[in-house]
Amino acid sequence: LDKVKDQFGNAGLEDSSPSAVTYNIDTTIPVVSLANATYSPGFGAVTSADTAKLSFTLTNTVTTTLAVSSGTSAAPPTGISISTTGGVSCTHVDIHSANTSGGSIWISGCTGDGSVLVTVNANIATSTGGLHNTASTQKTVWVQNSSPTVTLSGLAATGGPNGENQFDATFSNFVNTLSVDNSGGEIVVSGCSGTQPTVAITTTDLADHTVAWFNLTGGTCTVGDLVTISFHLENVTDKAGNVGQVADNPADITYLVGP
Repeated sequence: LDKVKDQFGNAGLEDSSPSAVTYNIDTTIPVVSLANATYSPGFGAVTSADTAKLSFTLTNTVTTTLAVSSGTSAAPPTGISISTTGGVSCTHVDIHSANTSGGSIWISGCTGDGSVLVTVNANIATSTGGLHNTASTQKTVWVQNSSPTVTLSGLAATGGPNGENQFDATFSNFVNTLSVDNSGGEIVVSGCSGTQPTVAITTTDLADHTVAWFNLTGGTCTVGDLVTISFHLENVTDKAGNVGQVADNPADITYLVGP
């Protein structure tokens, strides 16, 4: 105030200057992080009898509108968004726990074969400065109630002199990794006049199903032998624990041993 004069020329007193005031400006928005689903009993998908759980964390949050509550896939609790594929419908979509540090979402009673897509909404968390979060990344819960089926393709009509050939198996949903050496009895090979070709299997998960590649080598065969491959779905289990059915086994595929 000693630098300020009134209209009569009187200067203010230095010791009358107000104390400095410090302001903290909050520019960090709250962040919600939604983790991948975990499955009980722990395979990689749920049936109608199982539960999927997704945990979420909140940072830089002093209040949240999320609260313990129950809903369905058609009418989820306030603060989360749900969409489904494959005709999936779930009787329970519950915010099982919630506070300013995070919580969990439990999903169960799901029918159909497909997925549940889960998002924690924007504006459910508030920071000290009144800022709000953006929506979380969307996460997927896989639902599989039907037993796996399979389509075989790619087998050459004529194989090599030792029974060499290969083919693909495309499953209707996600299945557990097949045995790498056919020790799980996924297929049976017959028809070579001596020993049958050995089998090597590679399993890969694609966007919404599993594909396996079968490579046959090293048999003791005679030119003209008709090799038959039988697929046994009863030795395949999907990631929700459903076992393939004998009635769904595909027709045998065959090829001739070439020179």
